[in-house]
Amino acid sequence: MKLSPAQSAELVELVSQRSRRARVQIAGPSMRPLLRAGMVVDIEPLAGPPRIGEILVFKSLSGLVAHRLVAPRNIDETTSAYVTAGDAHPDLTEVVMPHLVVGRVTAVWSSAEPDARRIDDPLHKRLGTLFARTRRWRSLAVKVRAYALLLLADPARIAPPPAFSALARATREFERGRYGAGVALLCSVPRRNLIEMAGRHHASGLIARWLDEASQSGVAVPDDLREEFQRIRWAIALQAGRVLSCVRDVRDRFDAAAIPHIFLKGGARLAADASGADLQFSSDVDVLVPAELADGALATLRSAGYRELYAEHERARYERLHHHRAALRPPHVDVPVEVHVALAARPLVSRRLDYEALLPSSRLVTGPAGEVRVLDDVAAAVHLAYHARDLHVWRDIVLLSRLIRNFDAATRLRFDAYVMAEKRDGLRVASAVAAADAVASDGTKLTAAMKRYIRWAMVREDLPARIAHVDIAEAFAGRCRMPDLRRDHAPSFATWLRIWLRNLVLLPAIVRFARHRSKTNGAQKKART
Repeated sequence: MKLSPAQSAELVELVSQRSRRARVQIAGPSMRPLLRAGMVVDIEPLAGPPRIGEILVFKSLSGLVAHRLVAPRNIDETTSAYVTAGDAHPDLTEVVMPHLVVGRVTAVWSSAEPDARRIDDPLHKRLGTLFARTRRWRSLAVKVRAYALLLLADPARIAPPPAFSALARATREFERGRYGAGVALLCSVPRRNLIEMAGRHHASGLIARWLDEASQSGVAVPDDLREEFQRIRWAIALQAGRVLSCVRDVRDRFDAAAIPHIFLKGGARLAADASGADLQFSSDVDVLVPAELADGALATLRSAGYRELYAEHERARYERLHHHRAALRPPHVDVPVEVHVALAARPLVSRRLDYEALLPSSRLVTGPAGEVRVLDDVAAAVHLAYHARDLHVWRDIVLLSRLIRNFDAATRLRFDAYVMAEKRDGLRVASAVAAADAVASDGTKLTAAMKRYIRWAMVREDLPARIAHVDIAEAFAGRCRMPDLRRDHAPSFATWLRIWLRNLVLLPAIVRFARHRSKTNGAQKKART
């Protein structure tokens, strides 16, 4: 549940430290039924370790959040963190580092009125503890209910407004300068759905810029819509400064240790001072190093005070399953650092995407972080294509479209050669490029398989939020076919088996949703004609 003070998180923290108490009104539904919007909470600094069931108040990009402590988490022998969750969303947890905690809730009042009654009596506290202790069981119940709803219910009754479809169509309009049509598409979606979808696809900064450009061109933009994304835009800009600080520090550490490296994604765009990079949210810093030097890179960061974010058994799992090591947190800023050994998990792709293969496609740039090495435009586009191949991050599709739009004929041929050389996961990579081409131009030629992939990806993204993580398109796109897997590689085989079992169970419901969407779209077209 978000807190809605006029003050900033820093001011609330200062008040709680100086006066030992800050009183703030709460907003949002995530702590229902025990806490509701309009209630007021007293916040006091932590005087000792918090107990399971207590409500912690911590800082996030969107402001202050009050969620219940459901479990402690030991990072290593000296570092602990807190696992929190909203009472209404037991399936959604967050790991909160101690330095982000402003305090704990010590009193709950029914309203902000002078005669408001205090409601956190012993029964209220015992219920809170019960909610925390039973989070796993309640989370399982939420997931079972969501899947049952998807499998059994009438899609016409539970299908949400197509927020992702509206976002994709609005993107085409905004990128072509047709701001009136873009604003109308965004306004056609309930505000809460739009904000959730934009956040999930890291597109809030893009929308903020589009709305500014629309206003400057004379298009009427609803004040509440613009203010909401403007607030998010400020948070993203603040985060950009933190990321740049972390990029500078990592570069200096690796240069001193003679570890060659290439910065990737958001950190690279900020370091190269790319246009609009400060509006493209980046939660961490990704840096690619030679695989044989990855352990040395981690040791260098640890010796500089970087702390582990994951326990030892989780770090071992990362090495087995991921193309990067488990993240470390620097001591001076809250921006995790991931040391990459490739751009994608090796068992699932056929291309070599490690440091040695990409070094010829990198370049030195001088920008706000000084001189750093980043990928050139072609290699950056390839990385975006691999990263966006699930179409789960629409911002990457937009950024990819902007890169390929500026390619000349020879550069585009070089990029297409990279894409066509991917044999194991070629369909999804090509589909990401096709989606980017569709944003960049009207005359995109898509194969039937690409059209099918993009269509089902859009169905997936417009499903209710509880089940939006399901990789529905996998069942149709044919990713992870058995001949492409290393059968002796247990993690990749387990991934394949889990994906396909899940898809087989969900396939009938997805077909119903697709038919419903098709009928609805057909009816709308007839109504317009």
